[in-house]
Amino acid sequence: MFNANFSKTSVADKVAEHVKELIVEGKIAPEEKLPSEREMSEKLNISRNTVREAYKILATLGYVEIKHGLGVFVSSKNKTIDQWAASFFLKNDQVLELFDIRMLLEKQSVKWAAELATETQIQTLQEHVQHSFTLFQSTGIKESAPLLAKADQEFHLMLAEFSGNSVLYRIMRNLMELFHEVHKETIEIPGRLFKSIQEHEKIVDSIIRKDIEEAGSKMLHHLESVREDIIANISQENANPL
Repeated sequence: MFNANFSKTSVADKVAEHVKELIVEGKIAPEEKLPSEREMSEKLNISRNTVREAYKILATLGYVEIKHGLGVFVSSKNKTIDQWAASFFLKNDQVLELFDIRMLLEKQSVKWAAELATETQIQTLQEHVQHSFTLFQSTGIKESAPLLAKADQEFHLMLAEFSGNSVLYRIMRNLMELFHEVHKETIEIPGRLFKSIQEHEKIVDSIIRKDIEEAGSKMLHHLESVREDIIANISQENANPL
């Protein structure tokens, strides 16, 4: 179950994400005890300190409980960031305010990625965008929407990772958690998914050319476009209450 390969960047974050997915998918049951730091480090071929940090991340997000002297257990209460976000966003203006913070961070993230990304990383971004186009064209929108939504989040997290700043990457991971509920509604906006893929492609084109300022501009255009669609969707919901 705990078999995975991790790059050197933000290993603890990736271990945490791997374990989180197992929990969300029900492969690890509520209240089940996770392997000890030593056992997990041997299974994943990483240091115990990295495992300890990953468990702390999961505890902060509410996925596990660390019981000193007993071990680490999957939370019995589903108090994850996802659920906290759902209760936090009681007002639509809070969604938009958090989105403004995301725009500031991602503009810098993509500029650093344009400056520092390796050829291999750039190729990964290109392949990811092409995969999204293929997925969109080869399946029905209802079938592909969840996969495309996940691919959208992966794209933005890859840019944060390729920025070379581990703190920014950590913040973006948490922001994506906060946006989870909002994101599920956004993908239902007609035409939004395909528009995002096209905008991602333009961002990658700027990165390929190492045009730092254009990359930042394209990212802002993309996020402003998404923000406008969110505002329009909110306005429509307010105009047509249930």
